[in-house]
Parts: sequence; structure tokens; C-alpha cells
Amino acid sequence: MNDVKLAALYESNENIERLLTTTWANRFTSLQLAEIRRGLEQDLDVSVYAIASFDDTQMRWIRKHMLRKLDFRKYAIPGISGEYICDEFHRTMRKY
Repeated sequence: MNDVKLAALYESNENIERLLTTTWANRFTSLQLAEIRRGLEQDLDVSVYAIASFDDTQMRWIRKHMLRKLDFRKYAIPGISGEYICDEFHRTMRKY
């Protein structure tokens, strides 16, 4: 990742860390907040999934895809079930 993208990522994550200390965080469940915090700890761009309409399972699978540098965009759509994402993930991993 180049320096400009890295700086933008850190700035975005710092903004989300600040928002977590405000009433903005109230829109998330404790499980969703845990996924956001895990992504922050792993230096992932949590702005991709720090969206209240994503349930914690969807957030988790997006985060796991990001960690493995797999395409996560098809899962970053509100309303996709965690079960579907899990099945797709396992199908993808069988290819490797």
C-alpha cells in the first residue's frame, strides 16, 4: 500500500475511533462494535463495513476477506445473510 493510501486509511480509522466515543456508536450492537474494533486493531479499512445495516456476521466475513486480501465487495451489500457469505467463503477457499 502506498504512503498516500496508508495515510488515508489511518485518518479514516482515527475518525471512526473518535466516532465510537460518541452517540454515533449507539446505532450498533455490541457484536457489531466488537467487529469494528477488531478491524481497527488489524489496521483494516473499517469504513467498508462500519455500517449499522450490516449485521455482525456480515461484518465478520467482510473483515475476514479483507485480512486474506480476497474480494469482499460482493458481500458489502446490506441484507446479504451471514450464511450465504460463509458458504461463498468456503467455496472460495477450496479453490486455493
